[in-house]
Amino acid sequence: MKNYPKRGEVYTYAEITKLELRDTPCLRFISGDGYSAVQDSHVTEDELLTVPQWAESKWKFQYETSEWIPVFHYVGDIELSELLDIEPFIDPYEREADGSDVIWATPKGFPRPQHYEIVEGSDGESFIQIRVCESRERSGPLEEMTWPLPDRLRK
Repeated sequence: MKNYPKRGEVYTYAEITKLELRDTPCLRFISGDGYSAVQDSHVTEDELLTVPQWAESKWKFQYETSEWIPVFHYVGDIELSELLDIEPFIDPYEREADGSDVIWATPKGFPRPQHYEIVEGSDGESFIQIRVCESRERSGPLEEMTWPLPDRLRK
């Protein structure tokens, strides 16, 4: 008999790895007034299990998307700061519907660069630009791919 997740059931991450899933799970948690997702596509299940307390972290199965992605929400009592490295999400387009900020969270010890970065211009002003991968050439001048730094990201 296949071991599919059941809606509303709570699983440890170690148990999630043994479930019959049709895609990689989306692990979400409450941040502010909304939800943020753990950025973990760069990490294997085995690597996640090396993060202290990750195997015991508790996640409640919510639903499966139309694209078969199983969505789990964090319900454990381990402080998220012990499981995740958290920083502001600097995508100039990404905000929750209510206007609150989204955060960028990666498994503790497994950093992943965001798609955008904050850089300082020649005039000393900081701005956001698309992170240019070494394997990809920029399609236009840098000036066409920059955004002013929003107040929420100013120090």
